[in-house]
Amino acid sequence: MSWCARSASRGCRGCTACWRNCCTAPALRISEALQLRRKGGKDRVVMLPDCLWSALQAQLHQAHELWQADAQAGNGGVHLPDELERKYPRAGLSWAWFWVFPQAGLSVCPRSGVVRRDHLFDQTFQRAFKRAVAQAGFTGPATPHTLRHAFATHLLQAGTDIRTVQSLLGHGDVSTTMIYTHVLKLEAGTVRSPLDAIAQRLGQRHASESDIRWPAAD
Repeated sequence: MSWCARSASRGCRGCTACWRNCCTAPALRISEALQLRRKGGKDRVVMLPDCLWSALQAQLHQAHELWQADAQAGNGGVHLPDELERKYPRAGLSWAWFWVFPQAGLSVCPRSGVVRRDHLFDQTFQRAFKRAVAQAGFTGPATPHTLRHAFATHLLQAGTDIRTVQSLLGHGDVSTTMIYTHVLKLEAGTVRSPLDAIAQRLGQRHASESDIRWPAAD
């Protein structure tokens, strides 16, 4: 699973915002990631890898250029949840509510007939991911959700507690998160005793104390 994630990342280099989306938020479901906005929705805190900060900044810059172009052309902005659209009818025109990963083309809202820009479609992302997996030479089954599985597995292998993993993945029930523990086939010989860790820290402290040059006695 981890090999697939690394291979797919190599194959996706040079792709559009699809791959940046997947890299930036591996703990998110594909639907959550593609519908990210600069504002709104229910909050869920996930980590942002330092190595992806510049890529996200570049993506926001590209999204802002699209937003500016739409505003100048007089397009209808983006869709908001019904209750918000009724209460703030012009909020969808603002940069604060624009998509982080917008679709390249415009579309017509079937209900209102307004020309708007939608978020990146999941089918677009799925096709980009499929091409990346093929380019990476990986022949096993792999989908964007595979990266979410790999994310959870690596966290558990690194010793992250199950409740933290549950929170990062957005699982309502910890039993769903427990499914990932079946891949952790750790034998007794690979698990380190906490006593050894304490002894190592004590040894390092004693070693540093022995390096201190005490003044010679008169």
